[in-house]
Amino acid sequence: SISITYGAPDETTPVVCRDGVTGGTQSGSAGCGSFTLGSDEKIIKVIGRYGTAVDALQFVTNKGRTIPDLKCGGTGGGDFIEKKDGYYLSYISGTTAERLYSIQFYWAPFPVNNNTLKDGDETDVDCGGSSGNKCAVGKTCKVNTDCDNVLCTSGVCQSPSCSDGLKNGGEADVDCGGPCSTRCDNGKTCSSTTDCVSKVCSGSQCQAPMNHDNVMNGDETDVDCGGSSGNKCAVGKTCKVNTDCDNVLCTGGFCSILGMNLVVNGDAETGDCSNKLPYDKQPTGWKYTGLPIQVAYAADWDLSATTPGPSDRGQCYFTGYYKASNSMSQTININDATTLSLIDSGKVSANLSGWLGGYLGQDDNAKVTLNFNNQDGTKIGSAITIGPVLSSDRKSITGLVARQSAGKVPAGTRSMNVLVDFTLTYGDNDGCVDNIAVVLSSG
Repeated sequence: SISITYGAPDETTPVVCRDGVTGGTQSGSAGCGSFTLGSDEKIIKVIGRYGTAVDALQFVTNKGRTIPDLKCGGTGGGDFIEKKDGYYLSYISGTTAERLYSIQFYWAPFPVNNNTLKDGDETDVDCGGSSGNKCAVGKTCKVNTDCDNVLCTSGVCQSPSCSDGLKNGGEADVDCGGPCSTRCDNGKTCSSTTDCVSKVCSGSQCQAPMNHDNVMNGDETDVDCGGSSGNKCAVGKTCKVNTDCDNVLCTGGFCSILGMNLVVNGDAETGDCSNKLPYDKQPTGWKYTGLPIQVAYAADWDLSATTPGPSDRGQCYFTGYYKASNSMSQTININDATTLSLIDSGKVSANLSGWLGGYLGQDDNAKVTLNFNNQDGTKIGSAITIGPVLSSDRKSITGLVARQSAGKVPAGTRSMNVLVDFTLTYGDNDGCVDNIAVVLSSG
């Protein structure tokens, strides 16, 4: 026969079965020992054997456990089963001397989790414990599992937070995304781009930033450009430094044509230039009439590396060469919406500059004109002109003299035309020019 000891008012720990004769934990064919019920685990059925005394016991719980696997005790008497549907074993009584002669099982109903009462092992009204209902924020609890996906702290279900180690409160993943200021790292769950550090949410997962994901992320200064992305930002895009931009300046945080020289090959350094006869290298990037050329300072023409001129001169300059009527021109189109808006508001000025000159006491010269055109290509407003520089301006010294002039860009301007005229007065056309620049500025 066996004896039973059970304790703890929470009816969970422990239940000990012993051999009623020897007091040991082994009797008949199976060991007895002890077992502990979980916090929401209840005994719902007892299986045993009974003759002149209780000879064997086995318990079945609502969690599907059968304890022990084989009946505790011996093999005497006949089998019995005790259970009551919808009830659990609340406590046990019996009579014993040297043996357990009788046993009585007392059953209690499982608590109803919607009866507006705090009963059973519920931690608050109709929630917590084994009720099957989770307790809302502010309700009483014992452990975290009593609460509806929030922490149980000091016996109360707490409000969700972005540091509670749980995915709750609308978070995309644990303590990130959703209402949290902390964004989710790559690989974390997401529901929108704003959940992710990378700002890329694909397949409900935050992805690593790329330079073609249509999102401004990583150290990009605008969408898929700037920073270390390897892509240059177009005019109008956000930037931090000039290298973020595609061959334009970073001005006021935007890639802009403002502040940069808009003339292509204004310094005669692009393409070939003539170093010796025949002098036949026409200006690169310019349309021309006659035979203007770009020629090396080192060539035996008019200018040299030591004649008066720009300190930052390159290897070459432009000259009219020998035709009486030579010119070259180029069109500067303005496509930047931001700049166009400033122009139409009358807030943009243009500065035209260059170095102009000629040979000794001759008045062969160059003149540079900046014209403004509307959408149809029609000239509008007042042109800006520099030159000519005559021999008297040069004191009959072969060389170049700096000239500049500025004016407002007319509203409606959509392109500008730079025209260089070389005028012959004697012999060959020795009108010369270098470092032509057109720079727009706002204000």
